[in-house]
Order: sequence, then structure tokens, then C-alpha cells
Amino acid sequence: MGKAMEMPRLPYSEMSVYELYELATKDDAYAQEALGNCFASGKGIKQDYETAVYWYIQAAELGYDVAQYRLAICYEEGKGVKKDKAKAFEWCSKSAEQGYAIAQYQLGGSYRFGDGVDQDYGKAVYWYAKAAEQGLAKAQNDSGTCYHEGIGVEKDYQRAATLYLQAAKQGLRVAQFNYALCYYNGHGVEKNLSVAVRWYQKSANQGFVEAQYTLACIYRKGVGVRKNLKKAAALYTKAAEQGNKFAQYELARCYNNGWGVEKDQSKVVQWSLKSAEQGYDRAQFILALCYEFGRGVEIDIAKAVELYVKAAEQGDCKAQYRLGECYKNGEGVEQDYEKAAEYYLQSAKQGYDMAQFSLALCYEYGCGIEMDLAKAVEWYRKAAEQGDYKAQFNLGVCYENGDGIQEDAAKAVEWYTKAAVQGYAEAQYNLALCYQDGIGVEIDLGESVKWYDKAAKQGMAEAQCNLAILYQEGNGVSKNLKKAVVLFTKAAEKCNESAQFCLALCYHLGRGVKIDLEKAVKLYTKAAERGFAKAQNNLAECYKDGIGVEKDMSAAIYWYTQAAEQGDKEAIESLSVIKNN
Repeated sequence: MGKAMEMPRLPYSEMSVYELYELATKDDAYAQEALGNCFASGKGIKQDYETAVYWYIQAAELGYDVAQYRLAICYEEGKGVKKDKAKAFEWCSKSAEQGYAIAQYQLGGSYRFGDGVDQDYGKAVYWYAKAAEQGLAKAQNDSGTCYHEGIGVEKDYQRAATLYLQAAKQGLRVAQFNYALCYYNGHGVEKNLSVAVRWYQKSANQGFVEAQYTLACIYRKGVGVRKNLKKAAALYTKAAEQGNKFAQYELARCYNNGWGVEKDQSKVVQWSLKSAEQGYDRAQFILALCYEFGRGVEIDIAKAVELYVKAAEQGDCKAQYRLGECYKNGEGVEQDYEKAAEYYLQSAKQGYDMAQFSLALCYEYGCGIEMDLAKAVEWYRKAAEQGDYKAQFNLGVCYENGDGIQEDAAKAVEWYTKAAVQGYAEAQYNLALCYQDGIGVEIDLGESVKWYDKAAKQGMAEAQCNLAILYQEGNGVSKNLKKAVVLFTKAAEKCNESAQFCLALCYHLGRGVKIDLEKAVKLYTKAAERGFAKAQNNLAECYKDGIGVEKDMSAAIYWYTQAAEQGDKEAIESLSVIKNN
């Protein structure tokens, strides 16, 4: 008969609590640690952290590195024992010194963040490296971060990338994200956006929120991939649902602009609210706009102001500007021009062009701040240089009139032109005047017609009237009396007294239309009632001679007098003749 074979022992993890207890009482450190795990987890026995700690201590004192680490965690978290950072550090050190990789990683973190020990980046790098050498992915990643950021070692992007790759290949999602960043920025590897996207995708597929957010931004902007707003919105949604405030804000923007999703103001409110509740200033600003203008919610100016204040206190320049507008107009707050100017200034100093323009207006008109034309010019210029067309126009006016700066007609034309090419009707009109009268440029009636036409097509009555005169006279354009009448009519309908007078002359004299004296009188009357001296004089002539209206000398004298008081020479002479007769 052969010798009886001994039955192989079950792995400790498969043993019953009774079997583990039998071995633990015989100073089997492995069984003691396993038994401690049973009590800590409640596996096969009622959960009891104090008893778990007891068995961890037994195994730890026998030198078992895993038990030493578990005991360190109990002291760290205060489970089964009073929380004690010093003892946690002591037992973690014992475990690390025996080569337990997880303890080495934990110890590295303690030194890096000064947790239970004086901060020491050099020692952090040392212990991270020890754990990384054993293939612990987290340690490889954090060691990579030390090299990437120069924490405890000199920056070494190449070494960082190598360590990130080691961890990324093990499937650690944060390492995949960090390795993607290396390719995105060309740190330690040759910049390659398509490779970066591939690693971002691996990380995002594992639910790493930063990767989902970053990848969403890449698809929205089309960086290294074909622009895909639907993918962007889907990724923002995944990150937003995990509570990422930046993704929540961007998702709100997607719903606001219809990027990859249908426009939905209620969703804008929903996601901007979630982000705003986490204190993100940009989301607070968007949500404030919703409340101010009733987008997806009922208008609530007080709520809008409350949100603007929160965002403004964090330095959001747009919120500061909107607060300035609220105080200027007394919307949601008591009107206060000084506070308006203060908020404009805060925003303007951050380079926000709309605030710079509004602040310039405050300085120009002394609204909430002492009038200072030189400062007005300074802020108009800052906004104008950023392309703000209203600021460009106002800066042009300052140069033309010499307000706050030395008069310079050529500079005025330069700034009018910048605003005019952006389609600002007032600038187009002023530029047309400059070309018509040779202000800052040589007279060029063709250019004048061009710019009057652009302003006129935007419905500017003054431009329509002046362009009509050029058509009527054939200056800079082929003479066209009918077109002149059309333009005079459009301007007259906007109550432009000059156009009303000119159109009245057309009907009076038959220029481009059949003579219609009654219509002429009606138009003279409209212009006269608006204080237009020439119309007052012509209306007086009509009443004196019975042209398009019954003769009425008292009415004639009244309108002659109105015109004469404005210095109209013809009216003054006519009154003199009447008095002498």
C-alpha cells in the first residue's frame, strides 16, 4: 500500500469562517487577515469592524504586509478603531517597506498631499515608483503625473507619457485620458489628434466623465475629427448625467443653439440650473438670461438679478455687464447709475467690448460717473479695436468733432468705414456724408451714393432722403426723378421733415409725379408742424396765394412768422412786404 496523500488546503478566500478561525488561533497570519476580511465585509458572519481590526492586528504584528495595509485603512477611516492618521501612516509604511504595492501607492499619496505626514514630493515620487515598478496601474498613472507636472522631479513629458501608456494598457481610464492629453498637446509624443481622440474614446467608453466632456468638445469644434454635433451632444449628456457642471452648461448651450439636438428652452433651463447649482458662473449667467427674457421659464427679473450677482461675484464679465444694464434701467433693482457704471467698469476691465462701450457712454454723458471725454474716447477705442461697430462709429464721431481727442477727419472716416462695412446704418450714413462733402476724404459722389444706398435699404430715413436728392439732381448717379419720389416717400412715412418737404415740392412742381397741390399742402403742413422752416415758408405761400388750399392771410402770417423766427430770409422778406402794404 502506498503512503496516504494529504488533502490540499482550500484557498483562504474559499474557507468557511470556522476553518479560518481554527487556523487563525494557531497564528496563521494569512487566515487571520482573511478572517478579518470576513468580519469587515459581513461575509459568512455578522459584520463587526472591531473584531476585524482585532484579527488584522494579530496578522500585522506577525509581519503580514496585506494585513498591515488593511489595518492602516481602518485607522485612516476610523472603522472598528478610533481614527488615527499617525497610526494609519505607521502601518501603511510597514506594509510598503515589505513591498506591498498598494501600500506603496497609498504612502506615495500621503507624502504628496501631506496626509498624516509632512508633505514631501520627493518621497511621494519614490513610493509611486516602487508601486509602479510592480505594475500597479494607479501608481504608474500618478507617477506619470509627477513627471508631467514636475512634482518632486524635473518635468519629463516623455517619461510621463511612457508611464501613462503602461497604465492605459491595463485599462485604467484616467491614464487613458492622460495619455490622450499627451497626444493632444504633443507632450512626450508627437502631436497626433486622431490618436488622442482614440484614447479619449477608450476612456469615455469606461464612463470617465472628463474624457466624455473633452471628447464632446472635440466633436463640437471638429478638432482632429469631423465635426459632429450629435455625437457632441450625446457625450455632453453622458457627462452631464454624471454631474459634470461644465458638461451640463455645454449641454444647455446645445439645446439653446440646436447643436446636435432640437432647440428646447425648457432643457436649457433644466441643465443650466443643474450647473448653476454647482456654482458655475457661466451657467448662472445663461439661467439669468432665461429668467430676464422669459426663455423656458416665466419672466422673473428679481431671480435674474440674483443669478447675475452670483456670476458677477465670480468675475463673469457678461454677468457684470448685464447687472450694469439692470441698474441703468432699474430692472429688478432700484435704478442706480453709479452702480451701473461700477459694474460696467468691472466688466470692461476684463475686456468685454459691450461693457467698454457702455462705460464710454457713461464717461461721455456723465452718467453715474464724472464726465470725461478723454476717458470716453479711451474706452470707445478699446471696444472699437475688438470690432464693436457702435464703438467704432462713436469713436469716428469723436474724431470728427474733436471730442476728447484732437480733431482728425481722416481718422473719423477710418472708423466710420470699419463700422459701415459691418452694416451699421448710422456709420454708412456718416461715411456717405464724408464722401459727399469731402470730409477726411476727397469728394466722391459715387461712393456717397453707395453708402447712402446701404443705409437707405436698412430703412434709415435720413439716408433715403439724401439719396433721393442725389437721384433728383443726378449727382453721383443717373438722374431718376421717379426713384427720388419713391425714396422721399419712404422717408416721409417715417416722419422725416426734410423728406416731407422735398416730397411736397415734388407734388407742388410735378417732379417725378403729377402735380397734386392738395397733397403738397398736406406734406408742407406735416413738415411745418415739425418745425421745418422752409416748409413753414412754403405753407405760408400756399395760404397767401390759395395754392392747394383756400386763401387765409392769418394762416399765412402765422406760418411766415414761425419760419422767420428760425431766420428764414424768404419768410422775413414776405412778412416785411405784408406789413408795409
